Amino acid sequence: MSNPQVADLNNDGFKDLVVGEEMGYVNLFYRNSDGSLQAETQLQADGKVIQLTNNSSPLITDWDSDGDLDLLVGQKGASEYSSDIKILLNTGTAKSPQFSASGSVAVQGKTSPFEFYRAQLDFVDLDGDGLRDLLVGNCDGSYTDGNIVFLKNTGTKTAPAFSELKNLEADGKVIRIGDFDPRASKKDSRVRICDWDGDGVLDILGACDRIFFFKGSNGTVAINKETTHVPASISIMQNGSKTKISVESTGTTGFAELITLSGKRVNQIGLTTENGMLTGEFCSPVPGTYVVRCQSGISDHVTKWIVK
Repeated sequence: MSNPQVADLNNDGFKDLVVGEEMGYVNLFYRNSDGSLQAETQLQADGKVIQLTNNSSPLITDWDSDGDLDLLVGQKGASEYSSDIKILLNTGTAKSPQFSASGSVAVQGKTSPFEFYRAQLDFVDLDGDGLRDLLVGNCDGSYTDGNIVFLKNTGTKTAPAFSELKNLEADGKVIRIGDFDPRASKKDSRVRICDWDGDGVLDILGACDRIFFFKGSNGTVAINKETTHVPASISIMQNGSKTKISVESTGTTGFAELITLSGKRVNQIGLTTENGMLTGEFCSPVPGTYVVRCQSGISDHVTKWIVK
């Protein structure tokens, strides 16, 4: 299982590619000025090739706020449901990184292994207190079905420390990605924190076999169960009149929704059978940007749509 990250690791203005993989190595592809990638090299720490247990999951971030990029690596631990999150500090420079093993992430002074499986990482100030927190996407173990674990930073900007770990919740319930995607063969969750809808509040993207959007509201996370899975059986398009949005799908039953970016549903239609296909139309929507959700059988598709 590959775990890619994109970051300007050597501060030359070009985004490089760092990839974790099943055997525990962390592979680096520097980007050239013409956009091409250089040949693969394996990242080293303390002069030795980095090889963790397996399923290495790198995160490139300035862990200690000293102005250069460091490396965090989640991995599958020695036992089936354990994980160790390694800290590899950049002891070189911003333009010439050199990594050195600097221990593992600890909670209340206790180091890994945590009961994470294939730990996927993000490091961002989720609670707005000025300190970046650690988010861990997880699978199975005592934290089951693709939950997202929140480690609040109770240390400092230059020396992060963590006192406890909690499962993130949405609408008062623990976020479990597997609950929304029961067809997924694996329940491991991947997490990214960003302002997805541009409203100034951080949102959560959680992925398993599909991608799920959890909308942030006033510093909290509110669930939005629409997904960005794109099955071939569903298409959403603008028809020739340019005043309608048309939906077409296979299946026997289905519906479609027109939703504003603030989460308000402005219209819902049932899909009807025509020439062996399910079809429907949203007529004359007010100009703006919408999310169109179509569900047919077990297929679910969401797309952003701009009406001018």
